[in-house]
Amino acid sequence: MHTEKNSIFFDETKTYDLIVVGAGPTGSMAAKYALKNGVKNVLIIEEHSSIGSPVQCAGIISTSAYEESEIGYGADSDLCILEKFKGAFVYSPSGNILSFEGKETMAYSISRKIFDRKIAESAASLGAKFKLKTKCLGVERKNGLMEIKVNEAGTLKTFYSKIVIAADGFKSAVAKSYGLSVSSKLLSGYQIELSGMKNVPGYVQIFIGSVAPGFFGWSVPISPTQSRVGLAFDTDSENYVSWKNASGYMEELVKKVSGNEDINLSQMSINFGVIPLGYMKKTYGSGFMVVGDAAGHCKPFSGGGIKLGLQAAKIAGKVAAQAISENNFSESFMEKYEKEWKSEFGKEIDIGMRIHNIRNGLSDDDLDSFIEILYKPEICEMISNYGDIDKPSILFKKFLLSKHSYKMLKLIPLRRLLS
Repeated sequence: MHTEKNSIFFDETKTYDLIVVGAGPTGSMAAKYALKNGVKNVLIIEEHSSIGSPVQCAGIISTSAYEESEIGYGADSDLCILEKFKGAFVYSPSGNILSFEGKETMAYSISRKIFDRKIAESAASLGAKFKLKTKCLGVERKNGLMEIKVNEAGTLKTFYSKIVIAADGFKSAVAKSYGLSVSSKLLSGYQIELSGMKNVPGYVQIFIGSVAPGFFGWSVPISPTQSRVGLAFDTDSENYVSWKNASGYMEELVKKVSGNEDINLSQMSINFGVIPLGYMKKTYGSGFMVVGDAAGHCKPFSGGGIKLGLQAAKIAGKVAAQAISENNFSESFMEKYEKEWKSEFGKEIDIGMRIHNIRNGLSDDDLDSFIEILYKPEICEMISNYGDIDKPSILFKKFLLSKHSYKMLKLIPLRRLLS
């Protein structure tokens, strides 16, 4: 047993039952579920100096994703939930607006800092230990244990554990150590926070077309006068202009968000990020599992990864507990994790990738025509009844079964439909 005496904050044993790399929502949830299922000695390492920072997320999640977090409602949730949304305004490339409203609250804008910390606190309350400013450099299996090389606040150290759960984002050091392929596509994302807005309570704004090629732009209110304004784009989109950079696209989006009015907008913050699309071909190995953005557990239709990441984390935590209980860390045992998460939401990601591929082939004119079709009262009703940002496949199938499907399919390039 290796010991160390330079900290008063937690048990300094360097050998653990489970080490989780990454203290975001997925990492903390994986630790929580391992502890709930009997694991005793759990360490979470996080490369940043603060949980929940920096924020690289639009901060809007579905109500079901929030419920997946297990934070709950009441006084605590009031600190986390900033705004509630029942509907959206979707802006076509030509400026036409499609508005729709759900029958109840569909999503929240949240404080990611508080959200992440609440989940971390729930893991800590069960016994999880945290090390911040500790970056994973690589992982290797040696003598029946996982050897984790880290840089802890400038000092190189080595930790050992029976099992590792990688929740360290799309650049996962754990996945890289084992040569696992990253997600098939990475979208560039750019977001700023603006004050001086005139927000419509209960609505988000979505901008489609060449303003954000292959994806969309958004304005998510966090107060009556503040919004998170951002976009992501796909360089494979037929609308992508290679000479433009993220700042150029953002400048155009801000003009659309402001309606080209000369209003006094102040930029309060800026964030860059990456959205991984398409899951990793293999998300496990002997003694380890990969969850969340690191595994590509992200919805290709909306770019959201919180709900799928939390679902995968719960599965990983339970499988880790089973492996430790049975002292079985073989690849065949770890495969249980992948089979279960694929059964739970793998097909939804596959369908989402097909929808994304179709979207990539649509011109601004095509998208304008799509919006015109969606103006039909029965289609608006369908969106209100079946629209679900967590499961767009349900609405997509309803569209295909509607009498308007022929008009929609005519707009889709055949190669995109078949690919």
